[in-house]
Amino acid sequence: MSNGSDSMFTTSSNQTGDVDSNENTQGHERKNKTSSLSLLKISALIVHLLETLFYRIGLLIGRHPYHVVVTSIVCVAFCSLGFLRFTEENRIEKLWVPSTADSLVHMEWVDKNFPSNYHIESLVCVANTESTNVIKMEPLHQFLLMHEAINNITVNSNGTEYKFEDLCYKRGGKCWVDSVLSVWNFNSDIIASISDHQIEYDLNKNNMYIPKKYIKRLLGNTTELDGHIESASAFLSIYRIKDNSILKRGAKVDEIADEWESRFVQIGHRTHQNISCSVYTTKTVESETAKSFAADSVLLSIGYVIILIFVSCALGRLNRLENRNIVAAMGMICIAMAYAAAVGISSLFGLLYGPLHAVLPFLLLGIGVDDMFVIATAWDNFKHHAGDRTVDIAEHAGQCLKKAGVSITVTSLTDVVAFTIGASTVLPALSSFSIFAGIGILAVFILQITFFTACIVLDSRRRNAGRDACLPCLKVKKHSGSKKTEKSWSSKIFDGGILRWFFGSKFAPFLLKGPNKFFVVLITLDLVAVSIYGSIELKVSFDPRWFLAPDSYGKKFVQYQEKYFPDEGAPLSVYLGKMDYFTQQQELANLSSVIKKEKSIQNKSVSSWFDDYILWMKSTSGKNDFLNKDGYVKNKTIFYEKLHSFLNTVGRHYSQDIVFNDSDPQIITASRFHAVHKLLSDTSEELKALDSIRTHVSAVPFSPNSAFAFSKYYHLWETNRVLTMEMFRNIGLAIGCVFIITLILVADFRTTIFVIICVTLTLIDMGGLMYFWELSINTVTTIVLVLVVGLSVDYAAHMAHTFMRYQGTRKERVLATMGDMAPAVFNGGFSTFLAFILLAGSTNYGFLTFFKMFFGVVVFGLFHGLCFLPVLLSWIGADSYPPLAEDSPLTIMACGSCKCWRTFSRILKNFFCKKRETQSGGMVDNCTQTSSCKVECSDINFQDDLFIRHSHNDIKYESYSSGVGSSANSSLCKIATDSMEDMRAISTIVSPSEKVVITSPKIASNTSTAAVIDYLNSEFNVKHFSHNEQKNLKNYKETSV
Repeated sequence: MSNGSDSMFTTSSNQTGDVDSNENTQGHERKNKTSSLSLLKISALIVHLLETLFYRIGLLIGRHPYHVVVTSIVCVAFCSLGFLRFTEENRIEKLWVPSTADSLVHMEWVDKNFPSNYHIESLVCVANTESTNVIKMEPLHQFLLMHEAINNITVNSNGTEYKFEDLCYKRGGKCWVDSVLSVWNFNSDIIASISDHQIEYDLNKNNMYIPKKYIKRLLGNTTELDGHIESASAFLSIYRIKDNSILKRGAKVDEIADEWESRFVQIGHRTHQNISCSVYTTKTVESETAKSFAADSVLLSIGYVIILIFVSCALGRLNRLENRNIVAAMGMICIAMAYAAAVGISSLFGLLYGPLHAVLPFLLLGIGVDDMFVIATAWDNFKHHAGDRTVDIAEHAGQCLKKAGVSITVTSLTDVVAFTIGASTVLPALSSFSIFAGIGILAVFILQITFFTACIVLDSRRRNAGRDACLPCLKVKKHSGSKKTEKSWSSKIFDGGILRWFFGSKFAPFLLKGPNKFFVVLITLDLVAVSIYGSIELKVSFDPRWFLAPDSYGKKFVQYQEKYFPDEGAPLSVYLGKMDYFTQQQELANLSSVIKKEKSIQNKSVSSWFDDYILWMKSTSGKNDFLNKDGYVKNKTIFYEKLHSFLNTVGRHYSQDIVFNDSDPQIITASRFHAVHKLLSDTSEELKALDSIRTHVSAVPFSPNSAFAFSKYYHLWETNRVLTMEMFRNIGLAIGCVFIITLILVADFRTTIFVIICVTLTLIDMGGLMYFWELSINTVTTIVLVLVVGLSVDYAAHMAHTFMRYQGTRKERVLATMGDMAPAVFNGGFSTFLAFILLAGSTNYGFLTFFKMFFGVVVFGLFHGLCFLPVLLSWIGADSYPPLAEDSPLTIMACGSCKCWRTFSRILKNFFCKKRETQSGGMVDNCTQTSSCKVECSDINFQDDLFIRHSHNDIKYESYSSGVGSSANSSLCKIATDSMEDMRAISTIVSPSEKVVITSPKIASNTSTAAVIDYLNSEFNVKHFSHNEQKNLKNYKETSV
C-alpha cells in the first residue's frame, strides 16, 4: 500500500499544471459556495455524531433488550414517586394571573386586612315563562320553599350535626343573607298570607331590613314606572357560609362547608310550577371544570384504542406470526409511562397541575405515535435493504436507531424548545403546562428510543423463533406464500405504495404545471389576506368560566345571570392603610372626589363612609361645635367618638369597611371606599380604566401609605394585558430557535428562510381560523400557537432538506422530493390529527379549543409544506448540495478538512475508544477491528494521529508524518476501505479543494481502472472531477480493495 501511495503522490506532482488550470476555472464557483459548505460541515458533523451515538445505543438495546425494558420501567417508577407531592391547583389567582401583576400584591394586602371570612353561595330562580311575574303570591311562595329547604340543610361531621344556622356567617347576630325575602324578615307566616298588591307595595317602600336600592339588585328584568317596581322575571339570593378552610395540596379545603355546598347544589336543581332554579358556589368553577375534564377523559381512552388499532394495522400483518399488536400496545404504554414520568418529575419540584393539563395525554399521544412510526419504519426499511443477508438483531437495532434517531431528535427538539420558551412566561398556568409538556415530550423521546425499540427487538426475536404474536408460548408456521420483505397493507398505503405513487406520480406533476402553481400561490395569498384581517380583529379575552361544561349547573347559572342580572360593570374598592384619619380628612374628601370624576366609574356608584359620615355630622345638632370652617371635624377625640356612633346607627352598613385597632379605638388600621366601573366593551377599555384609576388614586397624597384600587376583576384584566405581549414574545423566540435548528439541519440559508416563511404563514392562517371559529387570544390558544411553531416546521423542514439532497433541475428535484418525503410528511400530519379528532366531540372549552387549533395546524401546515413550498422551490429553490452529497449508503460527502477533523477527532476518541501510549510517546487507539481503513493526505503538516470515525464499525487508526508528497494546493487523498459506511464517514474529512480516489468492495481486485471510473460516476456521481483528474485516476492501479 505504501508503494502505491508513493506512486500516487509522485504522479500527482507531475500533473500539477493541468490540475491548477482546472482549479482556476472553478475557483470563483467554489468561493460562492463557501458559506453553504460551512453550514454543510456543521450539519454533517452533528448528524454524524448523532448517528454514531444512536447506533451505539441501538447495539446496546439489541444485545440487552430485557435489561433496557426493566431499567425503563424502574426509572419511570422512580420518577412517579413525585406523585407523592402532586398538587392540583384550582385557584384562579394561582393559575391565570401573571406572577408580576400588581393585583396579586394588592389581593394579599386585602386578604390580610379584610379577610374573607365566608363563602358566597348564590341561588337564582327564574320564571318558567316569559309572561310570569315572579313578584306574585305563587312564585314568591315557591321561592320561600327553596329558602326553607336551604335553611334546613344538615351535615354531619364526627357525630356532630350542623345546620345552616350553625355554619352561616352572621352580621348583627343573624345569618347574613341577601334576598327579597328579607323584606318580610323571612317570616313564612307573613309571606304565606300576603297578597299580590301587598307584595308590590312592600317591595317599593323603605324598610328596616333592606334598603330599596338593594332590592332592585335582587330582582331580575324588572319593569318600573316612575321608579316603582311593577314586575320582575327572576329572584336572586346570596347566602354566606363561614370560611374555616385550610390549604391542602393547592386547594382550600373545608370539609364541613364543602359537604354543605354539595347539599346546597342538590337543592338548587329543583324546578317548581312557576320558577326554575340554579346555584353557584365558591368552588363551582373548580369542581365543574374538574368534572368536565374527567367526563371527557373517556375520549382519551377511546383515542388510545383507535390509535392502538391503527398502529397495529400499520406496523404488522394480520397473521399470527407477523402481527404487532403487542408492539403497538407497548408503544401506547410507552406514552402513558412518559406522561407518568412528566407529572412525577414536575410534581417533585412542586409545579402546579391545573385543569388545562388534562390535555397533555392527547398531546403526547400525537407526538409519540409519530416517533413510533419513524422507528418501526426504519426497522422494516433496513430489513428490506438487507435482502436475504442474515443480519444480527443487535446490528439491526443499531442501524434502525442510526436512521430513526436523528429524525425524531430533530422533531422532538423543536417541540421541546418551543415549550421551554413557553415555560419562561409570567402566566402560571401556561408556564406550568409548558414545563409538563416539555418534560413529557422529552420522556416520550427517551422511552421510544429505549423501551419501544427494545420491544421491537424482543418481537423480532419472537418472529425469528416462529412464536405466536399474542401467545408467544405457542409456535406457528411461517406463511409460505409471504415474502420476507413484503409490507403490510397499511404500510403500502401510508409508507410507500399508494401514497408514494399518488404524491410522486400524480399530485406532484399536477402541482408543478404552470397554471396550477399560480393557483396555489393565489390560494396562499387569499388565505393570508383573509387571515390577516381575522388576526387584526382578534380579541384578547379570557374567563375561567368558559371551562364550565354546557350541561353543568354552573353554566346554567351563568346563563341565567347574563340574561336576568346582566353585568352592569366591575365593582371595585379603594383601600387605605394605617394612618391618622383625623389629620387627613381633606385627603379623604379629595379621594372620594377623584373616584367620582373617573370617566370609567358609574355615576352615583361611589360609596364613601367618610362622605356620609361628614353629612351625618352636619345633620346632627350642635354641628358648629364639631366642625371647622372647612366642614371637617375639628377635634380628634370627637372625630373617632362620633365615627363609632355613626357606624352603630345609620352607618351600620359601613361597619365592614373600617378596621379599628383592637386595643385603641382611635386607631384605624385599614378602610375602603366602594364604586362600580361602567360596562366596558373590550380589553383596551378595561386596561385604560385600570391604569387611570390606579394613577389618580395613588396620586392623592396620603401619608405614610398611598391608596390603591382593587377588584377581583383586575386579575383577568391583568392577564389580558400580558397575553398578547407574551404570545408574540414566545412565538418570536420559538421561531428564532427553530430557525437555528433548521439552518443546521438544512444547511442552506435561503432554504431555511423558505421554511420559516411557511411557519409564519401557518401562524397567520391560524390567527384567521381563530377569529372565524370564535376563539380569542387567551392562555389556551397561546399555548397552542407556541406549539404550532414546533409542529409546522416539521412539515416544511423535511421537504426542504430532501429537496437540497437531490441533483438535477429544480422541477426534477421537487418531483423526487414529493415522491420520497411527501408520504412521510402526510403520515405525520394524519397521525397527529387522528390523536385529536375525538376532541371534536368534547363539550369542554379546553379540549374543544385544542381540537380546533390542531385541526388548523395540520391543514395549514400540510398545505404549506406539500403545496406552497414545492411551488416556491420549483421557482427559486437554492442549488443542491455538492454533487457528492446524496443521502445514500453508497454516498460520500465532501465537507470538512483533515486538519479540522483532527481536532474534533480527539473528543470522539476520548469518548469512544481506549488508548495506550506508543514507544515513541504518541497515542494510538486500541479498538476491536471489524474493518480496515487508511487515509493519506499530502497536505498534512503536523505529526499526530488521524482519526476517522464512521457510523458503526471500529477502525484501525494509524499515524502519518508531514510533507509526504505534493503541495496543499494540489493535494490528493487516497482512501482504501472495505465498507461503504467508511466512505461516508471518511468523506467528512475531505475538503472541496482535495480530490478523492475510492476503492470499493463492489469492484473485484482484477477489475480494470476504467471500470473503477465507471463505477464512481454511476454510484457516487463524481461529476465535479475534471477530465484531467479522471485521467489521473486511471494512472493509479488499485492495490487494496
